[in-house]
Amino acid sequence: MRSYLSRFEKSGVITQEEMGTRLGCATINTYSKWERGEQVASPVGCRALELLLYHTLVKAGQFTTEEEALSRYYQFKAIHRKNAAVQISRPVDVDKKIQAIQSLAYEALCMKSGAQSRNAVIVDGYQCQLTSGKLEFSPGFNRNGKLAGNTLEVLSLMAGLVTQDYQNMAEYANPGSGIPEMVTNIYRENRDPRFKYYNGVIPCEFFTVQRVRSDIVIEMPKDLVTKVNAFLAEGAKLTERDEREELSPEQLRVALRAIIKKMPEALVTDKGEVSLPKPVFTIKHMIGSNQRIKSKDVSIIEQALCHLLGEQYADIREPAAMLVRNAYGRRKADRAHINTHFFKAAIDARSLAITLHQPKALEAINAFMKGMTDPESSAPDVKGNVDLIQGRARKITAGLVVTPDSYYQINGNQLEISDIISRRNSVRVHIINAIERLLRDANKVYLTHSQVAGAIIKRTRNELKLVSALNKPHMLDEFMEHKARVEAAANEQGLSTPELKQQIAELMAQYDITPQEVPGIAMEVDCHFFSFELIGDRGVITFKDEGSIAYLNEALVQYGTKIDPNTINTKQDDDDDNDNDNDNDDGDD
Repeated sequence: MRSYLSRFEKSGVITQEEMGTRLGCATINTYSKWERGEQVASPVGCRALELLLYHTLVKAGQFTTEEEALSRYYQFKAIHRKNAAVQISRPVDVDKKIQAIQSLAYEALCMKSGAQSRNAVIVDGYQCQLTSGKLEFSPGFNRNGKLAGNTLEVLSLMAGLVTQDYQNMAEYANPGSGIPEMVTNIYRENRDPRFKYYNGVIPCEFFTVQRVRSDIVIEMPKDLVTKVNAFLAEGAKLTERDEREELSPEQLRVALRAIIKKMPEALVTDKGEVSLPKPVFTIKHMIGSNQRIKSKDVSIIEQALCHLLGEQYADIREPAAMLVRNAYGRRKADRAHINTHFFKAAIDARSLAITLHQPKALEAINAFMKGMTDPESSAPDVKGNVDLIQGRARKITAGLVVTPDSYYQINGNQLEISDIISRRNSVRVHIINAIERLLRDANKVYLTHSQVAGAIIKRTRNELKLVSALNKPHMLDEFMEHKARVEAAANEQGLSTPELKQQIAELMAQYDITPQEVPGIAMEVDCHFFSFELIGDRGVITFKDEGSIAYLNEALVQYGTKIDPNTINTKQDDDDDNDNDNDNDDGDD
């Protein structure tokens, strides 16, 4: 698809990074996994890719109908060789890909067992089997009429594997089946105003699909059912092996802290210690964006309780992760009563509420967590952050002065950072993160990873880039080139940021382009201690209170080194390849 879309672009082949950004992926790795076949793309991701294809053809003036657009793409795919990005040649990689599909299929059908499939799928412990070739999934459509395509896609991938000699494959590529999208399009195209929905039988490659009321009915031949059951048995063994794997006490402690920290009931001290006030707590978003449950979190909680209460994890006959996973197939009323060895669990939409059986279990958990803090919270590195600011001071073109005593000081409530956009077109957040860490530690404020300034800035800019990519105006490329020349000239002439801002506004009016249509040209973000504004290739930090400025100035004197006037603005520090700052605070989450 990347190769095909590149035929309509001026540039070369679209990179995975750019493709992921266009589809709205939070990280590059998400799209890469889809392309390599390690993870099944969500129905939303598949539909976004389809819309991107149509949108690209519309911009090129070559779009007629959706069917014709897809037909042209499939012809291109059939003629050209497989993209190197989806070719797998190493046997170990093939095994990993197939095992990933086995685990995915096993989990998806376990969650659709019992009432969810009208007993067409049954579970017994870790065993999951189809009872017949007629599968009825209820509900198969949500209240808005949207197809529950995840199970359909998983069944398609599984059927495609079991009809081959998958155990002896030399290579395996998973571009996705496209069946949920095909079924959705057929329903849309064959909708008759006289009827509520189209209920015809839709033949697919391995089975047929039909809508009956709000259910989706899938029928497959008996020989395929036998092969699918054998495939699911292998998936059950893989899942049980993974969930029976025991962690060391230290690994359990680290993993349990990470889980508790995300719970809405968790208490977090100034030092970063976590605890639970009551024996009732919640795992939010128990079902992830990839439609898989976080069974690993449940296993870690159970393993930790075994360690704390002196029991052997291997002696538990029915692990909590298995019981919770199987409960998703029950009726809604029955999902609220899941009894495990140490706790009672209740499924509520996408969350899981846990109630511990024994009061001493809560005391043991809190004692286990006591004294454990974030690495950076346990020992604030004030000097390290000051050194980082001082080392990159040449980037701060306004708001930072050198005193007669040869120390840096902030003059005013604003700092202006130049050259803030890297060669990879991302925002450099080194200085911003260092300033925030100093203020966070001084004020004893706890910020989660998604609340830190660097993450907020990058996340906001990614959203703006996605919107602009899907609404790319005419002559945007020419405008961006012109804008780059204006910024370069402004830097050479020493224009102030307000003057540069005015020039960019005039240029946008000239091209009839709005800020929302340009990827990250202008952006205002509200952070905890300051606000941040992106203006072209410059960033402006505006502090919210004078106390922050006073503390930073004190730290710059107490922990900073004296400045040699002969070395100011001579250090070259354009390290675009190290934009992570080694602090994990500026990731695109």
